[in-house]
Amino acid sequence: MKKTDELSKKQRRTLLVLFLTVLVTVSFSAIAYSYLQGNVYYEGNNKIRVKSKGVDVLQMHASEDVFLEINHSNFSKDSGSNVSGTTKMNLYLDTTKDRVKYCYKTIVALPNEQVFAYSVVGKPELLLDVEYASDGINYTKVINQKDITTLTGQLPVVFNNIDKYTLSTTKGKAVNQRWKATLTFVWYDNINQYINNNKTYRMELKTEVVDC
Repeated sequence: MKKTDELSKKQRRTLLVLFLTVLVTVSFSAIAYSYLQGNVYYEGNNKIRVKSKGVDVLQMHASEDVFLEINHSNFSKDSGSNVSGTTKMNLYLDTTKDRVKYCYKTIVALPNEQVFAYSVVGKPELLLDVEYASDGINYTKVINQKDITTLTGQLPVVFNNIDKYTLSTTKGKAVNQRWKATLTFVWYDNINQYINNNKTYRMELKTEVVDC
């Protein structure tokens, strides 16, 4: 009887150890899974995308989309004006590895359907400017006054035949890259532009991580 009791105690201890091992494994897996997933959360009007993999942290922080609203006051003779708006994207990368590199594409998301029309053929009424700071400080113009009056859909940002950009760093040295996209509706004092009266337009600047 004593041996049987001792055996039962050993079995119970073994089962307890197995249960705790499984519990710890499941908990660790859940934490690891949560850590490795990309997340999107909001801070005010700003969208922040966070992608974590191992010990890398890549953040893509987008400001509010550009929203233009055009009405008759913008076309008034001698008192009309251009209408413009700017949106920004900040990319942040940190790591505890010796070296890490990510590649991404920058995209200007235009409406899927045409909003504006030409009042006079050959006279741009919607212009796009895009600037890029690879060091997070000094901006370079990568798109200059591009006519997008009738363009729709996704517009990849291509500069010097490059359509994807690199974000890399080393251990203990976080890096930032910044983008700015400015949309401008152009007013002409000698053209009737009422074809675009009471139009609204939304533009988004976004990035997508791709294989290097």
